[in-house]
Amino acid sequence: MAELPRKVKEAFGALKRRSKQSIEIKSINKHFYVYHSTSGWDRERKKAVKISTYLGRIKEDGTFAEVRARRQRSGKQTVGQLVDKIDMLSAELAQARDKLTVLQQQRPAEVAYEGTHKSSLKYESTILKALSMNGRISMPMLGKMLGLSQTAAMHQAKRLERAYSIKYIAEIDVQKLGYLSFLIAVKFVEDRPSRDKLRSILESEPRIQLVMQTQSDYDLLAYVLAKSNTEAIHLVIALRMQLLEYKSKWNMWPLDSDYGTVPLREVFIDMLKDSMLKREYVLLKELIKDGRKEFSEIDKKYGFDAGRSQYSYHKLRESGLLKRVTITIQNLPIKYTALISASIIDEEKFRKGRGEMVRSIIEDTETPINKYLLVEDTAAPDGIIFFLPVFGGDDLDKVVENLNGLRLGMEFTTTIVTNLLIGEFCCRRFDNMHSEQQAVLEKEYGSEIPKKIDYEETGRAKKEARSRSDIRGLPLENASGM
Repeated sequence: MAELPRKVKEAFGALKRRSKQSIEIKSINKHFYVYHSTSGWDRERKKAVKISTYLGRIKEDGTFAEVRARRQRSGKQTVGQLVDKIDMLSAELAQARDKLTVLQQQRPAEVAYEGTHKSSLKYESTILKALSMNGRISMPMLGKMLGLSQTAAMHQAKRLERAYSIKYIAEIDVQKLGYLSFLIAVKFVEDRPSRDKLRSILESEPRIQLVMQTQSDYDLLAYVLAKSNTEAIHLVIALRMQLLEYKSKWNMWPLDSDYGTVPLREVFIDMLKDSMLKREYVLLKELIKDGRKEFSEIDKKYGFDAGRSQYSYHKLRESGLLKRVTITIQNLPIKYTALISASIIDEEKFRKGRGEMVRSIIEDTETPINKYLLVEDTAAPDGIIFFLPVFGGDDLDKVVENLNGLRLGMEFTTTIVTNLLIGEFCCRRFDNMHSEQQAVLEKEYGSEIPKKIDYEETGRAKKEARSRSDIRGLPLENASGM
């Protein structure tokens, strides 16, 4: 590329230093266009493709004209003005979060969009579902789902990211790593250890992914991973040895994951370092922290040849070990998380009512996230554990009442999570048409097979995005990530 004019070069350098994304500049007919540049995978041609999003242009005097959604005019700003605007928006976001605390009892959509045009609300479910199914989805593909340009789709997605504090994480199939899931329950008989002491002991064990303090028959519930029942038992013994001064009762249940996912801790991924290829281990380690991190940044950080991280990503996806990059929503007016433990006491009734129970798991809700965060089968006692978010005072009672109404031959008990000591739940809007429950309904109960959306890139997005671009005929190389 020819040498950039001094003011253009300075303005681009300032943008590049402040941008969290990988950006590049192109000179076309003495105009200077700025793009966010990343890469994607063409499933049809089995090769990497370059992905670019047009961000705006820099004039020769150093002013930056930022691209806007179609209904807005592009404003010309200096780099300094752009930085001031970012600072102002950050302050407004902080005020909005304070307001959210006061508005906890309102519906989540109303809270997130307080003061926002209601036309934005119609896109919410589609965007959250798309990001939950493919956190690295391109903006042209998302725009096609919404009936919007890629720029307008990006603005809508960014609005939701800010409103809900969306975090992108890797969803990993731990069974393909040789691990099983267990739930450990602890009841302290007399004195209880302090929260800090518990956290110190439990955090040091990388196989523990989630620890909940609860109001129930138990004080603690821990979601752990182990390669066998024997390993899980030894883990329980080791933990008890560190708490010998406290009288306590311990129980453990093997789990069979049926719906949802638990975000993995970085220390667990560190355990895999010697059992995986370095670049695959590194990729998982980076993606559980930031599922949208640029592959080029990972290559550069670890000294890999260009394209190696992206290659490893698609190999892990093809193997099924990396199910997807998904999201967890961190800013929701959830009063608390609850567990419903369901034990089968009449096998015949359970078999008769099982189909309706499966349908109830994947029924739609008016909240931004799914009805259940996690559903796990238990072997002893024979039953199911439902993890669910509670937004209103009587929501939990209503769910239990509905389950009782299905006449499943099950006995239900409830547990309220009062605090998370370690880890987090994954709050998202998974497309339940792709769930195991939907597959069961189709295969075992003859349910109609619905049309399912393919959230993966197909290799055709480039042509479609170019034909739909609203950037006044500017060259758009390909589909785009945010």
